[in-house]
Amino acid sequence: MLILDILLSLQRGKKNNGFIMIGKNNPLNIRASIHFRWSGQVGDTRGFCDFESELHCRRVGLYLLARSYKRAGVKDLESIIKRWAPPSENNTGEYIRAVTKMIGVSRLWEPRSTFDYARLLAAIEIVEVGVPASLRAAKFNALLHSYLSANNIFHIVKNED
Repeated sequence: MLILDILLSLQRGKKNNGFIMIGKNNPLNIRASIHFRWSGQVGDTRGFCDFESELHCRRVGLYLLARSYKRAGVKDLESIIKRWAPPSENNTGEYIRAVTKMIGVSRLWEPRSTFDYARLLAAIEIVEVGVPASLRAAKFNALLHSYLSANNIFHIVKNED
């Protein structure tokens, strides 16, 4: 029954197909661009990137938050989530509440270090994939370790077409 709960929770409140994004190594649901391919991107499905591995997806997520969003002035948690998961596609208010609860910060918190960005992305991934509340703490710790070991954020480059 637990597996069924997990699979059902993947789809709740999502307009995109979470099953496909997981199968395409894109647990963050990063959108594909018509202008370039990310390092490790091998294609796209329904407008979302397909990656060689989840590690490639996580590196792109770190790049987006720590560089691209920051340069655009998107710095606090609420602004980041509104851009990452827009109200036109998500219940953004609930998304923000889930993330703030998981990492124990306010909606106006601004990530300042790689560790902060790793915590934020681990929580975003949990919300995107739909991990049940009973498994969130263990999954968060595992993801945080994964993000921190992918910490070569400053070596991430986009592959220009």
